Amino acid sequence: MLTGSLAIKNVTPIIVRGAEQLLNENAVKIIEKLEKTYNKPFPFNEVAVYITTANIHPYNYEEKWFMSGRNQSEQGHLRTAMHELNHFMFYYYYPHLKDKLGNEKFEILKEALAIYTLLKTNRSNLIGVFPAHNNPSENFNQF
Repeated sequence: MLTGSLAIKNVTPIIVRGAEQLLNENAVKIIEKLEKTYNKPFPFNEVAVYITTANIHPYNYEEKWFMSGRNQSEQGHLRTAMHELNHFMFYYYYPHLKDKLGNEKFEILKEALAIYTLLKTNRSNLIGVFPAHNNPSENFNQF
C-alpha cells in the first residue's frame, strides 16, 4: 500500500525547452558541417523538431519536421538533428539519384551518407557539438 503523498509532475515541457535551446545554440555548427559535407548551402529557412517518446525518430521531408527522443542525452539530440537534417539535404539536392539507383539503393546511400557525416563530425570533435566523443573508435560501437 502506498502511503504519504506522491507528487507527479510533467517534466516534458522542461525537456522540450532544453532540447529547443540546445538545438538552437548548435544550429549554426550543425548547418556548417552539413554545408561542408555537401559543398552546398543549407536550403531551408526553418525545420520543426518535435519530441517523441518512441525509440525511433520519424521525419517528414515535405513538411520539414523531424522528431527527437524525449529521453535522449544532449549528444543524442545533436546526433539526431545532424542525421535527420542530412536526410533533408540529400532529398533536396539528389532526388534524381532515385531514378538512377532505384528506391532501395537510394535509401541505402541516404543512410550511409548520414552515418558517414556523424562519424566524420565525431572525429573532428567540434566544440559544442558532440563534446563527449573524444575517441573516434568509440563511435563505431554506436551503430
